[in-house]
Amino acid sequence: MTDTNPAPLSDDERAQFEALKAAQAAGTIPDGALIVNAGESLGQMSTAPAEPLPHEATMDAMMAEFKAMTERVNAMEAELGKARGDYAAAAARLGPPEVALYAQAIHDKLVSLRNAHPDAPLGHFDAVIAKAAPLGEAARDLIGGEGHVNDVTDKLGEVVDAVDRFITRTHPRKWGKPIDMSALASDLEDATDAAAAVALRAS
Repeated sequence: MTDTNPAPLSDDERAQFEALKAAQAAGTIPDGALIVNAGESLGQMSTAPAEPLPHEATMDAMMAEFKAMTERVNAMEAELGKARGDYAAAAARLGPPEVALYAQAIHDKLVSLRNAHPDAPLGHFDAVIAKAAPLGEAARDLIGGEGHVNDVTDKLGEVVDAVDRFITRTHPRKWGKPIDMSALASDLEDATDAAAAVALRAS
């Protein structure tokens, strides 16, 4: 922003102007000389750049700081995007965490058992399947590259306890039909071990 008002005279210019006026009054220089010199001074005054006002200088400093901050944020976002891409590539090479695979298998085996035994008492498997459903969903998300491993491990303990009770207590007491659930029991152990390994790596 520029100011259209002329810049003030410097001390030297003011002294020169006063000397010209005094010389003209004494008759030692022609009348036109003062006009010419005054015109030159006015010409210099009209072309000299005006000093910025205090609020303009503050605004310029703020704009410069904002521009620098924007550039820093853009650089950090680019770096974060690269880091996320590197992590996704590494995760794809390693495959999904074992705890997610076993957690999904727990839910899937329960559903398979229900489907394989339509002669079971009404709702025999429903409560334990409903208990395991959030764990299965979290595991599927993690296998698909979404969510976090903690979404699985945080739910695992309660589900393992509930499924173990179903295998050892609820099923024998409420139905008692001999069903091979050894693979399901094995998944409970493997999921627990995988969750312990995750916790160990994080510590």
